[in-house]
Amino acid sequence: DEAVAATIDWIGKNGGWEQNLLIITADHDTGYLNNVKPTEANMLPTAQWGATGGGHGGHTNRLVDLYTMGVGSEMFDKLAKKQTDFERGEVTVVDNTDIFKVMKAAIPVVEK
Repeated sequence: DEAVAATIDWIGKNGGWEQNLLIITADHDTGYLNNVKPTEANMLPTAQWGATGGGHGGHTNRLVDLYTMGVGSEMFDKLAKKQTDFERGEVTVVDNTDIFKVMKAAIPVVEK
């Protein structure tokens, strides 16, 4: 939250939303609390955070959220596709490689 707030503050001081594109996402989901084990009274239980097993190295195949705002954010509308998610049903998704394409398109070309 603090990183996003600082970025929004920076955008406000450096051209505003007409000159900046904010993209908030993650490269992967890491899972959930698991292996929760009780401890003695007045002590937090021990637990692990993240996926275990399955050969994903602590990553899951869950979708991650994507939030955008500012100039160029409308490009994501053209790239969005409907997909059925195993947990949430029908959702709108953007392929992670398309995020790079939008970022590249949003960067102004400076002529030398």
